[in-house]
Amino acid sequence: MATLVAQIEEIVPELDQDKKDIDSTQALLTETEAAYQAKATALTGAKAKLTRAKNDMAHATLEEQRAASRAETARALAGLSSGSGSGINDALDTMTRTAQATRHRAAVLDMKAKALSGAQTAEEDPNIAAAMAAAAGAAANATVADRLAALQHRK
Repeated sequence: MATLVAQIEEIVPELDQDKKDIDSTQALLTETEAAYQAKATALTGAKAKLTRAKNDMAHATLEEQRAASRAETARALAGLSSGSGSGINDALDTMTRTAQATRHRAAVLDMKAKALSGAQTAEEDPNIAAAMAAAAGAAANATVADRLAALQHRK
């Protein structure tokens, strides 16, 4: 019996250190979760801003097209445009360049949206899942036998 008590007394400092390690790991986990939530909130905000910018760009393009159409109609009604002169070609070239620039801006915004939507959530990231399992005291891929042994060991 004395031997058993002596062995338990030898293990107590190790158990105390293990408890301190668990508390330290839990604090680190809490800090990491807070940082993750902050980044997730920032990412959500960035996606919303990107969507608003894309919608604003589409509305501006429509307004530009309508204004160009109204201007062309006004010119035709005023008799300022000729049937097939270089003015039409210049206007057509300008409209073509504007359309190309608008398509380019749309492609850039689509690439940004794809880059932002490609981020994994914490639940999908195997590294984060393994870290969370380790912090909780369970192995990420523990077998039933390992889990049962861990439960029996806790008694």
